[in-house]
Amino acid sequence: MTASELLSRREVTSKLFRSKWGVAGIAILLALISVSIYALVAIPLESNKEWSNPTYWQDYPKSVAPAWTNLGSGDRFVEHTILTSANAITSESISQGTKAVTYSWKIDYHYESYPSNIILDTTVTYSKQPILQLDIVRPDGKDFKLYYSTLPSPQSSSSTFSRRVTSDDAIMQASLKSHVGEFMCSVDAAKPRIMIFSDTQECRVLKGIYTVTETLNLFSGDKYLGLWEQMILVATSLLEFYGALRWHFL
Repeated sequence: MTASELLSRREVTSKLFRSKWGVAGIAILLALISVSIYALVAIPLESNKEWSNPTYWQDYPKSVAPAWTNLGSGDRFVEHTILTSANAITSESISQGTKAVTYSWKIDYHYESYPSNIILDTTVTYSKQPILQLDIVRPDGKDFKLYYSTLPSPQSSSSTFSRRVTSDDAIMQASLKSHVGEFMCSVDAAKPRIMIFSDTQECRVLKGIYTVTETLNLFSGDKYLGLWEQMILVATSLLEFYGALRWHFL
C-alpha cells in the first residue's frame, strides 16, 4: 500500500466522520449489527422454529402489526391479546346433580374499533358428555349467551376433546338473534364481533368492562379429570412484538 493510497483512505474516513449523513449511516449500521447479535444470543432457538409452524400462528397471525404502532393513535385499534385460565377467576358449584366449573375474565374494552373475530379455544377431558356454555355481560348490564352446546360423547372412560369456536360459528350467530330486538340501531347477528361490542342506542363501540364467562356443566357421576382453555378475542389487532399480552384480540 502506497502513501498516497493510505492518505486517500484517511481522507475518506475523515470526510465520512465530518459528514452528518456519514455518521448517521455508521450509527444505523452499528445498530443493525447489534440487533443481529442480540437476536442470536438472547432469542431461544425454539422461537425461531415457530416462524414456520402454522399451528402457532393461528393465535399469533404474522400479518398483525406490532403493538407499538398504536402509540399516539389514542388506542384506536384493538391489541392482539390472549386470556388463559391463569388470568381467570375460577369457581365451582353443584346443583341438582350437575357440577358447573366456571372461568371468568374481565375485559377493559377502551378501543375505538371492533374486534375482527372472537374465538373460544377449549380442550377438556371428561368421562360423560358435558355442556359447554359461553356468556358475556356488557358494560350496560346486558347478558348475552353466546354459545351453548354439548360436547361429543366420550369414546372411552376418559376422552379428551378440543373445540375452537369463532364468531363465524352458526350456534353463536343463532344465539345472538334473540338479542337483536334490544338494539335501537340496525345490527346483524351474523356479525357477532360487531353486535357484542355495539351500543344499543347508537351503532358505535360500547366502551367499558366486559365480563366473559365460560361454563362447563358436568352431570352427576362425571369424573372431572381436567380442563384447559383460553379465551381469545381476536380484533383488527395489534400484535405485541414477541409475546403479545396473554389475551387475544385479532
